[in-house]
Amino acid sequence: MYILKKLAIWLLIILMLSITYKDISNISITNDGPQLKQQKEQPIFSSYHVITKKVQAGETVLSIMEEINQSKLNHLNIEKIIQDFQTVNPHTDPFRLEVGKYYYFPAYE
Repeated sequence: MYILKKLAIWLLIILMLSITYKDISNISITNDGPQLKQQKEQPIFSSYHVITKKVQAGETVLSIMEEINQSKLNHLNIEKIIQDFQTVNPHTDPFRLEVGKYYYFPAYE
């Protein structure tokens, strides 16, 4: 009887681990449903002019964009901001800005 309990517990543990692994390996990081709806509701700024700015310690693309586009902040989409930054800085990773270096930033009209 003791061996059956032990076997049942081990089978249950193995089953739970395999279910957890399968769930984790099938997770989709992006959820296209709500994002697509949100993008349609937000106005898209097709025109912008480019501003050159020197990056200070602790600044990111998003923090600089917030500073530059204060009045348009509620209407901006993060994915659009990153895409526009990459358009004006084609060989730059927006997630790895170098302190003291100058970059181009879109200022939306």
